[in-house]
Amino acid sequence: MLRSGTTLVEVKSGYGLDTDSEVKMLRVIERARRSLPIDISCTFCGAHAVPRDITPEEATRRVLQEQLPRIQALTSVGELHVHNIDVFCEEGVFSVQQSREILLAGKAAGLNINFHGEELHRLNSAEMGAEIGALAISHLEEVSEEGMRAMARAAKEFPLVMNLACVTLRMSMPEVLVAATLNAAAALGRSDMHGSLEIGKLANFLILDNPRWEHLIYQMGDHNSVIKHVVWHGDIVHSTPSIDES
Repeated sequence: MLRSGTTLVEVKSGYGLDTDSEVKMLRVIERARRSLPIDISCTFCGAHAVPRDITPEEATRRVLQEQLPRIQALTSVGELHVHNIDVFCEEGVFSVQQSREILLAGKAAGLNINFHGEELHRLNSAEMGAEIGALAISHLEEVSEEGMRAMARAAKEFPLVMNLACVTLRMSMPEVLVAATLNAAAALGRSDMHGSLEIGKLANFLILDNPRWEHLIYQMGDHNSVIKHVVWHGDIVHSTPSIDES
């Protein structure tokens, strides 16, 4: 990821299906956060699937009564650093109401809301997310016009992919750059320190081996040929050898 110029990533738990497995994944994420030269935004996604032996209602209670309290306890003593909460809001998984309960419980525990919504069926989860203050909602393949208006009123952004946004969404390159940097940081609740070069923010940026920054978007793969250095917290943490050096 550093070779591709990434300095901030989101890493999730999920599919553990029980408290111990979720905590184990969060501990692995915490170990990576402490040892790797990259910033990690940790997302708890215990409500990613429903175990076969219980109902969605029982799974919801497990998240609310077992998993979140355990995570809060470990966070309070510094063993974990969890930043966001995610839920798979979908038919046959977690309903809009169940998702709301879990997300609000996470918000009350100090977590940012960033969840799966409107992926396979139109459930009006986008409206729910806008109402409860979600930072971001993923997928949204089945989002309604009203859902889009609700998110626009709440000033939320869609997650975008730089190398497709210009072609498929007809966005300008400056728009795509902001979506992939400052807006992406905002979706993780990190725009105060990440996403742009400003006084007081972390010095995370790229030095490109090209005369224009737009080449980073023109290049559809093999970004090593475009990115010369990756700077993280003011230090060069990755450099791509030039042809003469390799």
